[in-house]
Amino acid sequence: MEETDFLIVGAGFAGLETAIQLRRKAKVASITLLTKEPHLVYTSWLVYLPAQHKQFDQCLIPLEPLAKEHRLRLLVDTITMLSPEEHQTQLAGGERICYGQVVIATGSLTRREAILGGKTHALFPCDVEDAHRLRERFLALSQGTVTVIIARPRPGPGLEYAGWMAKSVQERQRTSSIRIQLIDTQPRLMAHLGERAASLLEQIMSTLGIRLLTGQPVEEIAEQEIRLQDGTRVASQLTAVLGSLQGRIWDSSHRVSMSRALSVSMTASRAFPTPISSRWVMPPPCPRQTRSRKRWGWDANRQDSSRTTSSLRPRANHSKRFPGKSCARTS
Repeated sequence: MEETDFLIVGAGFAGLETAIQLRRKAKVASITLLTKEPHLVYTSWLVYLPAQHKQFDQCLIPLEPLAKEHRLRLLVDTITMLSPEEHQTQLAGGERICYGQVVIATGSLTRREAILGGKTHALFPCDVEDAHRLRERFLALSQGTVTVIIARPRPGPGLEYAGWMAKSVQERQRTSSIRIQLIDTQPRLMAHLGERAASLLEQIMSTLGIRLLTGQPVEEIAEQEIRLQDGTRVASQLTAVLGSLQGRIWDSSHRVSMSRALSVSMTASRAFPTPISSRWVMPPPCPRQTRSRKRWGWDANRQDSSRTTSSLRPRANHSKRFPGKSCARTS
C-alpha cells in the first residue's frame, strides 16, 4: 500500500494550484496528484476548435513536467472507493493509497437540464466531449442557423464561440447559407460589461453578421428551433449552450464507498472539503478561465503574475484578438 501525506483528486487548474501551493508550504511532504488524463485541457482555447484556428492537441498542457518540477507524484487513474475514516482510497488499476489529507478538486458538471430540451437537442461545449461534437457538426453543416446561448453570468465564452464561428463562415464564404445568432438572457450586453464595452461588442457582432437576441430567457430547445419566454420561436439547426455549471456531488451513486454521509460540492476556485478532519482546506485563489486566464483587448482585467496558474497558459499570439476588431490594451 502506498502512503502519501496529501492526496489531491483532480489535476485541473484548481487541483494543480493546490498541489503547487502545498509544496511551497510543505517542502518535505509527499503529495500525490491523481488525474484521469496525463494532461490538463486549457479550456479557454476550446473556442477556437469550430473555426479550426487551433487543433485540440494545442489546448493540452502536459502534467509530467509540472509534477517533476514541483516534486509531485503523478498518478493517471480513477477512484473506485474512498474511505474517509480509514484514510484510504482504492484505484481502478488496483492500487490502494493511504493518505493523511485528501482534497477533492474534480471540477463542476454542466447542468444540461437547466433548459427544457437542452439535454437532448443542445451541445454544452464547456465539456471537452461536446466541444469536439460542436466542431464536427459545425464543419459538417451546409445550411442553417447556428445558435449560441449565454446561460451563465460571464458572457466571454459564448461571445467568443459566436465570434469565431462567424469568422469561419466568412472565411469559407458561406454567409449566404449559414447564419450565426447569439441569445443572451440579459436585456443587453451592457448588463455584463458596461456601456462602452457593450457598444463596442455590438458593433463587432454586426460586422461579423451575428444576429443578437437579448432580454428573453430561453424557454425550450427543440430539434430545429428555440422557443423564448415571450413565445417567439427562432430556427436553430445547431445549438450550443455556454453554462450553466453545478457542483459535483459525491455519494453512493458515484461508486464511492463512504462510512458516513458526505455531500461534497466541488467547484473550481472554491473551498475543498477534507472529510478526514471535518474542516475546510482553502486553496489559493484560482483565476477564472475567461476573466483571468484569457484577457480581452477592451477589458482592463489584468493577469496577476503572482499566481502560479497564470504561468501555465500556452503561449498565445497576442496579435489575434476577438475576430473582426483590433483593440489596443488599456494600461
